[in-house]
Order: sequence, then structure tokens, then C-alpha cells
Amino acid sequence: MVYIPDLVSVLFIIIAIIISFFIGKKSVTSYRESGNKQTLIFAFAAIFVALAMLFLVVEKLFVSIVVIPTLGILFGGIATSLSGGAVISIDAFSFKMVFPKIAKLLAAISILVIVGYVAIWLLDDTKFVLDGEIQFGVFLGIDQLTPTLAYFTLFPLLLIPVLVFFYFAMKVRKESSMKSKKAAGLGLGVLLLSTAYIIELLGVDPLFTAVVRILFPIACYILYWALFKVKAKEE
Repeated sequence: MVYIPDLVSVLFIIIAIIISFFIGKKSVTSYRESGNKQTLIFAFAAIFVALAMLFLVVEKLFVSIVVIPTLGILFGGIATSLSGGAVISIDAFSFKMVFPKIAKLLAAISILVIVGYVAIWLLDDTKFVLDGEIQFGVFLGIDQLTPTLAYFTLFPLLLIPVLVFFYFAMKVRKESSMKSKKAAGLGLGVLLLSTAYIIELLGVDPLFTAVVRILFPIACYILYWALFKVKAKEE
């Protein structure tokens, strides 16, 4: 049975997908005009986020509504891989913005960690569907290995750019209010996006998860504001 909160929460995700694609399109246009590679990186991030949320909706369709576990797990794997791409892109963007001299090294570390996590997720053959969620068993001799790894790989890399953006916002607040507002907005947007995504992965109470999904469109709008509106107002 499909409940009203589920339908409303899917609407939130669809709005977030639209905004994310718009951010991606606008970022690509900005890159073509300026040649700024940092803008191109965020374009990739926005597109990855949009596609990850799209496949997340499809995954939920096949694990909780039209219950076809094989398809649910397939689309869950695609959503996880795309989420990994989004995390790598957002991390790379924050590193290039704040730590340009070592940005490539930090990005390389993020890539290795995320690729490792996604590989384990895809290779874990203990996956099964229970109560509308993808569950995991004993893999490589460790119970719940894949979801446990998320706490030490995916989750920290989701939150690192938040700290980086807020640090930069504080660092440059006297030097440039525009840069400070931009960084703070990016930090807040990524924080809300990461919070909603982490709640989604944890598989907590369905009603609570449905309510938290409102953070997806809010986060995407804040990211749009930080990327394009703050600069326009300051100029």
C-alpha cells in the first residue's frame, strides 16, 4: 500500500532532481563561458546527485511498492555508484576551492575510499530485501560488513566538505563577504543533502524518512542560491 507521506516525499525528491539538473546545466554553461574547472566539477556533482536520487526512487519502487527484489537491488547498486560519484565530485570541489595546492591528492584519497566502498557494496552477494529495505548478511566472514563500512567511508566523506566549506567561510569573512556567504551556503546545502541521504541509507522509521526527504529540495535550492545568486547580488 502506498501512503500519502510516501507520495509527498517522492514529490520532494522529484523537485530536488529537477533543481539538481538545472544546477548542472547552469554550471556547464558557466564553465563554457569562463573555463573555470571548479565550476565543471560541481556540474558533475549536481548531475550525479540528480541521477542518484532518480535511481533511488526507482530502487524504492521495486523494494517496497512493486516488490521485485532483483530489480530493487540492481537499481540500488546503480544509485550507490552514482552517489559515490556525487561524493567524489563534491569533495573535489571543496578541496579545490579551499586547498588548491593539495586538492588533487585529497581528491585521489576520496576516490580510493569511495571506489573501495562501492566495490564492496556491489560484490556483497548476501544482499536481500526485507521490509522495503535492502539488507546485508555475513560477507567475508563479517556480519553487516557493507553497511558498517558506510560509517567509516561514505558518511565521513559526505561530511568532510561541510567542515571545509564552513572553515573557508569563517576564514574569509573579513576579506570577502561574498566568498564567505558562498562557502557558508555551500556548507549548509551539502549538510542538509548529506543528512537526508544518510537517513535514507540508515533505513529508519519510514514516516520519519519520508518527512526528512523535504531536506532534499531545500538543500538543492540552497546550493543553487550559493552558487549563482550570492555572486549576482554582490556584483
